[in-house]
Amino acid sequence: MEKEDRHLDSVLRASVNAERALEAAFSDEYAHYPEEQRKLWAAAAVLQCDVLRYVVTFQNATREGVVRLLWIGDIISMLYEAKNWLSRTGTPTLRRIAESKDHDMYQLQARLRDMKKNHPLGGIDAFVDYRNKVGHHYDPDFVTQLRRFSESDGSDFHALLRNYAAFTNAWSALCKEVLMFFGPEA
Repeated sequence: MEKEDRHLDSVLRASVNAERALEAAFSDEYAHYPEEQRKLWAAAAVLQCDVLRYVVTFQNATREGVVRLLWIGDIISMLYEAKNWLSRTGTPTLRRIAESKDHDMYQLQARLRDMKKNHPLGGIDAFVDYRNKVGHHYDPDFVTQLRRFSESDGSDFHALLRNYAAFTNAWSALCKEVLMFFGPEA
């Protein structure tokens, strides 16, 4: 119960943070900050909230019937898209902003490597069949895939979900650090 309360508390804080970041991204009050930076922070906050929302949803989903299996399909699809955004949009944008602020690029790269090592996201690839054949794609024989997945060991999925939550948390913290960096002192 304590674990569930902690997760619920985390998603509530993340939700409020994401709402504030989203409002700030388009607010005249923060127009003196570059648009790219405001939108990156909003995206990081929303992504973190989304991951945590699925952690809570999965934690609280009924264990009766196939509901949890269907939630897993939703979660896998979201995690796959989150990985793509982080690698193709978020991290390149973060690097570009860090470089423009004369942030220590060696340190940034080291932190990103550590995050990838400590919280690997590559595990999502093991679930590609489930995503492509069950998770809202409904392959002609999706019930066989659903059955096959229901018989698999769930520990890999749980580890993947924990990695994404930890990675997006660390990535958001790094993003905040870079965005708040004002450059080297003269």
